[in-house]
This record gives sequence, C-alpha cells and structure tokens, in this order.
Amino acid sequence: MSAIDVAIQAEDMAALKKLDLQAIEAFENILAYEPHGHEEAGEMFDYLLEMLCVFERGGRLWWAIRARLNRLYEER
Repeated sequence: MSAIDVAIQAEDMAALKKLDLQAIEAFENILAYEPHGHEEAGEMFDYLLEMLCVFERGGRLWWAIRARLNRLYEER
C-alpha cells in the first residue's frame, strides 16, 4: 500500500499535506527541466498539456504549467 493510501485510510491530514507538498516540489522540478532538442521539447509540451487538464484551473500549479507551456511554444 502506498504512503498516500495509508494516510487517507488513517485520515492523517498532516501526512497528506506533507505528501502534497512533496508532489508539488517534484512537479516544479519537472517544470524547471530544460528539454534537449526539438523532439524532447515536443514530448514535454504534450505531457504538460495533459497535466493542465488534471490540475485545478486557476491553482498555483495550473498557472505554472500554463506559463511553462507558453515558454515552450515560444521557443519553437
């Protein structure tokens, strides 16, 4: 069972908040990644476009993804 499943079952809000912050940090590292070459940039663009649909519209990560997509598009 994953750490998030355990925290949900135990209703451990502190653990869930900690896991949420770790996920945000990990995703911010993805956003900071600089792709090597046009093909990798295209793959990153596609992935981030999918993620834009997953995160809550108007939230912190949603805006960060949108800004990164804009930069990738302008670099094409």
